[in-house]
Amino acid sequence: MQTGPVLGVAPSNNFTVARISREFGQRSSVGLLAINKSPTGSRASEYFSNQTYGLDANIGIGNDLTWFNYAGRTQTPGRTGNDYAASSFALYNTDLLRVEGGYTQVGEDFNPEVGFVRRVGYRKPGYGIFASPRPKNNRVIRRFWPHHQWDGYYRFNGQPESGFRHSDFRVDFNDGSSAGLAFNENFEQLFQPFEISPGTVLPVGRYSFNNWSAYANSDLSARLYGNFNYAWGAFYSGRIRSLTLGAGLRSGYRYLLSARYIRNEVDLPVGNFATDLAVLQLTDSFTPKSYLQSLIQYNSRSNQVGVNLRYALMRIANTGLFIVYNSRFDALGYDPDDPGGLLPPPYRRTLDRAVLAKFTYMFDY
Repeated sequence: MQTGPVLGVAPSNNFTVARISREFGQRSSVGLLAINKSPTGSRASEYFSNQTYGLDANIGIGNDLTWFNYAGRTQTPGRTGNDYAASSFALYNTDLLRVEGGYTQVGEDFNPEVGFVRRVGYRKPGYGIFASPRPKNNRVIRRFWPHHQWDGYYRFNGQPESGFRHSDFRVDFNDGSSAGLAFNENFEQLFQPFEISPGTVLPVGRYSFNNWSAYANSDLSARLYGNFNYAWGAFYSGRIRSLTLGAGLRSGYRYLLSARYIRNEVDLPVGNFATDLAVLQLTDSFTPKSYLQSLIQYNSRSNQVGVNLRYALMRIANTGLFIVYNSRFDALGYDPDDPGGLLPPPYRRTLDRAVLAKFTYMFDY
């Protein structure tokens, strides 16, 4: 892929991605990945290239155990230290019990510029235990689903950065509905002040906080369905209350209208704030392999509205033609012809707009 320059931001670039993989045995595969980004054009000498290399191996053992592994490395001028990432993860999965555990390590200089990485410079162990007993001859309950998960992030000197422990007990009913109660234990170490909301800054320190969550939903495959989640408890040095409401309406096999609303109210010693997120989605499935989907989302945190339209004409395995339109604009708005703010609202300022088309075809041999 060749891109043009963005004045003051980036030069023109050439991107190359190569991937080869091979499946074998039972749920097993090996693969290699190579990625390159090279600046081109008259200003190419002012920028650096970047490469990423990786390999992966997934091994199926018997009917229930799978071992997932990957390792990667990047090359960036000026970054010659710990420029690697690696992970090993095992999963034992049966109808009654699921047990998983693994370890991930990412160096401080790991820099995949073609793609993204959420954080660097950490070690992360984690595990999960899920049970799903199904009571026999029960007309009400289909299964119980108690589970427990933990993930911890540590610096290379052993100092903890963050952690999350989740304990949950869910019940699935025969009519398709479910309900549950969860307890979450959180830890965050802030090494620098964190502006969690405009004008609300959390100071450096160690924060341990726990909260509860109660949730339920009706049959999500029904013509009319609904769901809710209410969370409450500690949040950093203060308290949080969070409410999620959702609903959907189907008309035959073609149309689905769904909506979701999330409200967070946070009380902290350094300030209070609230956020709202509202989502409206409409899907028209012409056939099992073609659909038109629209989504509108409002976020009070950024005071922005996003619009997404997607048309899909699929063949097999999610291949085919996809056409996407994205638009995002400021809900508060700004009128460039009224810099003094003398005109009455509302205004609307478009922040970005894009039309994308993608076609993929799978060759069978």
